[in-house]
Amino acid sequence: MANLSENNTSSGATSKTPGSRRVSDIIPPRSRNAVPRQSPPVLKKFTPKPEAPLPTTAPKGVPPPLPSRPEKREINQIDQSVADFFMKRPPTPAAEPASEEAKFTVRSWRPGGRAAPQRVWVWGGGIAGGLIAAAVLLSTVFARVLINIRPVTETMTLPPLSLRVLPDAPAIDPARGVLPGELIEFSETKGFEGTATGKQFVSQRARGSIVISNSYSSQPQVLVVNTRFATKDGKIFRLEKGVTIPGAKIENGVITPSTIAASVVAAEPGASYNVGPSAFIIPGFQGTPKLKGFPAQSAEAFRGGFEGEAVVATDADIKKATESATAEMFAALRESLKTKVPQNFRVVDGAREIAITNVDAPAPKTPGEKFSVKVSGKVSAMMFREADEGDLMAAIFSTTTPRVFIPAKSSFERSAVALDVAKRQLSYVLGGSVALGARLDAEVIRREITSKNSDEITEALKKFPGVEAFKMKIFPVWLWKAPSDPEKIRISIEPFPAS
Repeated sequence: MANLSENNTSSGATSKTPGSRRVSDIIPPRSRNAVPRQSPPVLKKFTPKPEAPLPTTAPKGVPPPLPSRPEKREINQIDQSVADFFMKRPPTPAAEPASEEAKFTVRSWRPGGRAAPQRVWVWGGGIAGGLIAAAVLLSTVFARVLINIRPVTETMTLPPLSLRVLPDAPAIDPARGVLPGELIEFSETKGFEGTATGKQFVSQRARGSIVISNSYSSQPQVLVVNTRFATKDGKIFRLEKGVTIPGAKIENGVITPSTIAASVVAAEPGASYNVGPSAFIIPGFQGTPKLKGFPAQSAEAFRGGFEGEAVVATDADIKKATESATAEMFAALRESLKTKVPQNFRVVDGAREIAITNVDAPAPKTPGEKFSVKVSGKVSAMMFREADEGDLMAAIFSTTTPRVFIPAKSSFERSAVALDVAKRQLSYVLGGSVALGARLDAEVIRREITSKNSDEITEALKKFPGVEAFKMKIFPVWLWKAPSDPEKIRISIEPFPAS
């Protein structure tokens, strides 16, 4: 009975509802047996054996003998004990008693993966949005089409063309073959010195120039040839030609004298008449009011008065000096013309006239070792702009496409050049070769290709007159159509060679 009672009590304590189990029925209870504490390894003190001394006959540099195998084994055990002490190893769990309930297999479930963090989506969305915005900006705001165009050039041989240059032409006239030009005219006088080589007895009178005034009345005064003029010391000079002195001007009772220049010669030969600037009176008016009303004055010294044997200029001396002075005057006038031609203008050969208008040389047998020759010359020249000549050729040979003159590749030949100063015109015949290039308008091309795709732009440029070749760049590369804004289409036209 006692045993039955125990069994019932035990059975009552462990009674269960049919068909149900507790966790303890599935998972065996964890053993509470304490894991025995392991004692740390004890390091043994190792006393190395004394090394045997090397024999005195051993050579230097020989290493000491290696330890024996038992010694190596003992050293390795000590090293392993030290390593085990410092390395933390998990305690070995105690063996759990076998149980019948351990037969049930425990299965647990874990999710296959974790949801992506929210910030990954935020960063991904931001990057995608930035890329889309950049693509939109590149395709709109920063979109560009760059086109480089090389115009057509052509070199042709010119047929003989008769051209005229007129000073009063406002611009080139292709129909009449007229160029605008400028007629330039100027005069110069230069003095040149000659050397006398002859000798002879000379009796020569001094000569000079005086200025005669009329402060007497408003009526003119006639002076005949050989009218006498006297200096204060009584030297007499005579008029070489008759003159008429104009009347004085009288306004409000105020007399303004009138003047006239005249040439006079000494009454007698000799160097004493080579006087300096002096005042003169007319002895014929002595004792009348006209004496003070018609005074005269010389501005320069009188020259040429001489009497006796002297060095004189011969005919050969004067001829030689005149020819030399004339040649030098021609050269001086040519150089002066160069300085008077403005920049970008040109005077072609045959378009100028240089003339000697006057040669003032002394008379033969003029005394003196040196003498002076004065030469006066005049220049007339027609000049024109070379650019106008080229533009005229471009205008004459332009048909459907406007042309541009290319000086670097052109070579002109001018013939039959004739300057007519009286008619104020220059005529000549132009030949040679001329190089012309197509004149392209970037604005017209830009409007032509606006809002077109690359294929349409290519076809339009191929058909555009005057285009020889072109290069096109589109930015960004995925842009399939040119922008509608003409400012975003850049057209560059290659320049023609300048030299």
